[in-house]
Amino acid sequence: SKPYLIKLEPGVYDVGSTMVIMKPYVDIEGSGQQSTIIQGVGNGDGSLVTSIVKGASNAELRNLQVKSQGTGSAISIALVIESANTRVKDVTLVSGGATSNWGGRVVNGVVSGLNPIFERVTIEVQGGSNAYGIVNNLELANTSLRDSRITVTGATNAYGLYANQGAFKETHRLQVDVSGTSQVYGYY
Repeated sequence: SKPYLIKLEPGVYDVGSTMVIMKPYVDIEGSGQQSTIIQGVGNGDGSLVTSIVKGASNAELRNLQVKSQGTGSAISIALVIESANTRVKDVTLVSGGATSNWGGRVVNGVVSGLNPIFERVTIEVQGGSNAYGIVNNLELANTSLRDSRITVTGATNAYGLYANQGAFKETHRLQVDVSGTSQVYGYY
């Protein structure tokens, strides 16, 4: 329960296919959304719980960029929050290059009371058969989005916000821009 801070200096931190797994009570802070970039290719995990960064309870990710550079038929997810009340603040999430591209995904099918907060977040997702800005799918979480912008472009099926059996508890001052060639939804 003792809080810590990991401060990342400016630079590109390429983690390849290894996921950065946050720890409870340990915040990760960059030196700016364009200055500190954590990037990787992900590993195409079909269970959709592998990403470049995975959140943790009572922890904050802030002031940096997370970039998922998927390849080919893989799945590209920038951030997964699973069983955690993670706060994401002043962060840019970028995803593209794969068949299925995701900016963020909130995951927890059995635990209620999951309340992640996204504040002043920019989500940019591009290309693929399916592209999602942020997903709260088959979950009991109540995700809050404040003062944020989601852009999803260049996909066959494009979704800005996707909620099913979960909820976006708050969507204050949220801009969602979505374009695609088949199914296109700002909020699904």
